[in-house]
Amino acid sequence: MQYLNHYLSQITTLCHQYNGRKLFAFGSVLIDNYFDFEYSLEDVFGRDVDLLEEQSIRNSYLRKSIENTKTLIYG
Repeated sequence: MQYLNHYLSQITTLCHQYNGRKLFAFGSVLIDNYFDFEYSLEDVFGRDVDLLEEQSIRNSYLRKSIENTKTLIYG
């Protein structure tokens, strides 16, 4: 989480701008402008970002892995 603390101000601004209600480090988020938000987060982090809506994760192994490693960074 310390790594992410450096970006919290920018992430908070982006979440407000794109109506994000929750954002986990893995990328689980509920928003309207999905691709604009994803690309903006990639600009902030300087790397690729994968955004998934929680209800879209059907693979039980992936869901379990995400649940075990995700970190709430907004919301």
